[in-house]
Amino acid sequence: MMPQRRTVVIAHEFARYLKVRAYPTMVFFDEEANFITPVTGYLKPQQLELYLKLFQSDKYKELTKQKQFNEYYRSFKPTFKE
Repeated sequence: MMPQRRTVVIAHEFARYLKVRAYPTMVFFDEEANFITPVTGYLKPQQLELYLKLFQSDKYKELTKQKQFNEYYRSFKPTFKE
């Protein structure tokens, strides 16, 4: 296998390992490089802010059910400008 082709295969394997199923996707890791989750789709600044603050504060560790995330989402007050 040619080196360039091998690089493409490795990139696809890594994306699959990270559960990337569509593009664009941002993959979030904690400060110790532990995988948190992929977030799929284009996000506007205020949408991205929700995830950045959720992961930065470790609040995501408390949200174990979809209902809890939905409540966090509804109550979130963005400060980033659109």
